[in-house]
Amino acid sequence: MGHIAVTLARSGSKEVRDKNILNIKNIAVSHFPMLAAANSSGINHLIYSSDSTRYLELAQKFYDQQNFKHLKLELHLRSSKNSSDRAGSWDAIKEIVED
Repeated sequence: MGHIAVTLARSGSKEVRDKNILNIKNIAVSHFPMLAAANSSGINHLIYSSDSTRYLELAQKFYDQQNFKHLKLELHLRSSKNSSDRAGSWDAIKEIVED
């Protein structure tokens, strides 16, 4: 039995605009957890959650380009309630579980 990994990538950063899709060595910051999950023998399911359809599209494109064989990707469009500055990670994870 494998484990599930969750990546939370909110688009509304006030300090660094779109920091989750800034590239480091041609890979978006929020895509590094996808690589880590793919290289883990215990993770077989990754949920990528964002309030941005653009971020979700980029995550799907990266996933498709990498051709991960054992990693299932699930995209989750997060509600505005759980994407605010005041919403915590546990609020977002609870929403994922309840959806």
